[in-house]
Amino acid sequence: MAEKADKKTEKKEKIRKRGSLFWKIFAVWLVVLAAICVGVLIYGYNVMMDYDNSQKFPYEETVRIASVIESGNYDMLYDRETLPNSMTLEREEYERRIREAIEKNGGCDVMRAFSPNAVENPTFLISAGDRKIATVVYEKVVEKTKFGFDTYRFLSITPFYEGSYAVELLVPEDCDFLLNGDVIGDKFRVGDPVVTTAAEDDFEKSGEQKAYYYRVDGLMVEPEFKIVYRDTGRDADMIWDGKLNVWTTRKYDVAATAPSNYKVFVNGTAISGDGRFTAKKTGTIDEVSDVKQYLDKDVTMVSYHVSGLRYKNEIDVVYEDFDGRRFTPEFDEYEEEYIATAGITPEDTSKYGIDFDFLFKRALSYAKFVNDDDDEKFEKTELKNYCLPDSRAYVNFQSLWITFTSHNSFWTENEKLADITFYHEDFFVATVEFDYWIKGFNHQTDNTKVLQNSVTFWYVRIDGTWYIVDFALNITGETD
Repeated sequence: MAEKADKKTEKKEKIRKRGSLFWKIFAVWLVVLAAICVGVLIYGYNVMMDYDNSQKFPYEETVRIASVIESGNYDMLYDRETLPNSMTLEREEYERRIREAIEKNGGCDVMRAFSPNAVENPTFLISAGDRKIATVVYEKVVEKTKFGFDTYRFLSITPFYEGSYAVELLVPEDCDFLLNGDVIGDKFRVGDPVVTTAAEDDFEKSGEQKAYYYRVDGLMVEPEFKIVYRDTGRDADMIWDGKLNVWTTRKYDVAATAPSNYKVFVNGTAISGDGRFTAKKTGTIDEVSDVKQYLDKDVTMVSYHVSGLRYKNEIDVVYEDFDGRRFTPEFDEYEEEYIATAGITPEDTSKYGIDFDFLFKRALSYAKFVNDDDDEKFEKTELKNYCLPDSRAYVNFQSLWITFTSHNSFWTENEKLADITFYHEDFFVATVEFDYWIKGFNHQTDNTKVLQNSVTFWYVRIDGTWYIVDFALNITGETD
């Protein structure tokens, strides 16, 4: 019985020992399994955290940038070279609009934005309500995270700029371009300069001159702009060049026609005598053509042309005739040029040795000759001494046929100088009019008639003496 009991006890002990080993193994397995699970959880957590960190950098960096903008620091919005250059010119207005939008919205909003390749370049939008402020773009880099996930770095920030105004100008090198009162620098130049050769008759310049293209686009406020001459600080007149599609300086031309013995001044500068401004001889002067063989220098009409004048309303054209008198010539609106007649009437003819007695004496000698009151042939008359030999007047007087009958006496009344016109200091044309009374003709002692005389003489001065070279009888008549 005792032996049997010992066997049972021994069997139970074996069973107990066997069960204890199982639980030990099971416990060890549980510990190992738990360790594995913990390890997997830790690994998974680290993997997830690594992935999250790799992905949240762009978002968190964008949030940080948004907070900087909210604080009123907008410097990073101006870093892109491709931005409209006007942003730097309207910075105050641009920042004011952003600030007002942020205040109205209570801060900035950040959200994911569309990107053609979101994996390579995740993009985020910073806005304030309805106003878009900027897009922030990141780029994937070569470096990976600990678990092989992609990493990113900041690539660029592009502000939204709502300006729609643009200004394009072609500015000469001697001028400044001002926009809203500020001088615009060289960084706003675009393209190559335009190199031109100044016109020969340019009033100010000669040789090559350069002009530069300027473009300012994306302006939010309609701009005020002008071109200013650097030497005077005055605004230039501007004109729209439809071929180049730019604003540029406007210059003006002056055309003037005057006798060749006149001086012509433009804005105080004499242009006559300067070959640069003499366009061409436009024609002869009929009166001068008839006597030019007696003059030391022919007088013709000359056309002048000046270009490159800055201000139309300040163009001052003055003529000075050979008598020294200065005057403003007439402007022909149709021909668009200044003009002056060839002849002048001096205020004082005495400096030429001419007065009314001089003129009337010669007109009277003519009247006496044609009315046969000299009782002599032309060769012996006083009139002959006044005429230049071989001149048209001399030849015509020689062959003149006296048509009036003889009479007893004559006298004159209503003597006057109808006109005197000088075309040259040595040539003038004068018309004298008077009533020439004759009495006692047709053998009737008291028979009187008045002959209305108007005679024009062409005078030239040779070696200091005035001679008649031609004449015209304008009006002849008689009354009872």
